[in-house]
Amino acid sequence: MPYSSRIMDVLRYLLIALILAIVLFPVYWILITSIKPENQITIYPPVFLPFSFTLEHYIHVIYGYSGLVKFSLFPSYFMNSIIVSSASTVLSILLALFAAFSFSRYRFRGKDILFLSIIILRACPGIALSIPLYIFFRTLRLDDTLLGLFIAYTALNTPFATWLLFGYLDEIPRVIDEAARIDGASWWSVLWNILVPLSKPGILTTALLIFIFSWNEFPIAFVVTSSVASRTATVGIYTFMQEFFIDWGGMSAAATLMYIPPMILAFIAQKALVRGLTFGAIKG
Repeated sequence: MPYSSRIMDVLRYLLIALILAIVLFPVYWILITSIKPENQITIYPPVFLPFSFTLEHYIHVIYGYSGLVKFSLFPSYFMNSIIVSSASTVLSILLALFAAFSFSRYRFRGKDILFLSIIILRACPGIALSIPLYIFFRTLRLDDTLLGLFIAYTALNTPFATWLLFGYLDEIPRVIDEAARIDGASWWSVLWNILVPLSKPGILTTALLIFIFSWNEFPIAFVVTSSVASRTATVGIYTFMQEFFIDWGGMSAAATLMYIPPMILAFIAQKALVRGLTFGAIKG
């Protein structure tokens, strides 16, 4: 191997290591802050490797602070996030699957304009929609409810899911479903018995992304919800910031707990995730 090629390889790996360090350092800092004793969290210079560990912050987040709060509200927020994120993911995938199938396999007037409008709708940031959504849900008396969040997340995530699933379905050769149609299969059978199994990696990848978007969403949940019954975990983390005090340990412990569901889902679907991310990358 030429000397210049080895130098380039070393520089490439150093660049990758630098990018990984930049990306992973916040995660590492949140993790170690969640297990630091209170007296090590705000000291200067900061402690990058704690010399003692504690689980008191996790106990406080899950069970509450002894003598201050009889019970913790974060488990309720955590469960609300699971309910809303899971339900909106399922419905978004179903709606997007039908829409993507229609865009991929049917020809109709205004198809390109409609598809472009769907993409533009998803490009609008959630923070810009939070106030209009609050007024809309307030009028329908759906503000401060899990149903309102479910509707909002489904409406925001379906366009993105449609765009992704359209790419997956459009890569499947049409001769496959045409052969099935010749054999007497209906379009419904073609979709569920042929296209869905073939695009399963893409569907799982899209579902995981939609779940993560819903799980991490903050502006809409912060504006639309106000009670324990409807707040999500992202808003629950914000409540660790008080007027005169910030509970960095509790906030870090809650943030660490929020990593768990997406990581579990990614671990379970890792093979399908890799296939889904590369699906359609090579044609022919």
